[in-house]
Amino acid sequence: MDDFELIFTMLGERATTEIHRTEDSRGVPKLKADAKAGGDIAGNARKQLEKRIKRPIVSRDNFLEQTKKAKKLSKDVMLSCRKVRRIREINRDIAC
Repeated sequence: MDDFELIFTMLGERATTEIHRTEDSRGVPKLKADAKAGGDIAGNARKQLEKRIKRPIVSRDNFLEQTKKAKKLSKDVMLSCRKVRRIREINRDIAC
């Protein structure tokens, strides 16, 4: 999932929430209709963008995998920084 997929997902959820609040929907059938309307809004916006940029928005990439890679990278950087600090401390001790 890339940034466009997240944006269109958020658009559908936010549109659904606003429709629900505006119409003060009650009951499963009405809430289901609100969700359908919000999804249609996001779906139509996605299709318009795909038509304009001439490529699909939906991808096979998994956003969670990207996040795991980023976390691993930041963890590696943190470990490297700790090692550098420790080496500096050792050098200070030796110099005195």
